[in-house]
Amino acid sequence: VTTSKRKQASVVEMLEYVKGLDIDPIKEADMLWIAEEAFNAALPPGWSEHQDEEGRIYFHSGATGESVWRHPMDDLFREIVEYQR
Repeated sequence: VTTSKRKQASVVEMLEYVKGLDIDPIKEADMLWIAEEAFNAALPPGWSEHQDEEGRIYFHSGATGESVWRHPMDDLFREIVEYQR
């Protein structure tokens, strides 16, 4: 049996994430599926997820040594939002 691991988020966390992708959760409710897919997107090869001492999530690329606060795939999902508009 294969089960996909889905991250759990509070309503507030998900709402912030939706807004972070520039989706209006009221006027663009038909695009919320994009935010859900983005929230659960796998990391690209070589990237890992970490938590800092304050509990904030960040992402690190082992290949380049770069660390970022946003999921490395977020820009792609923003492009999908723009395309769907």
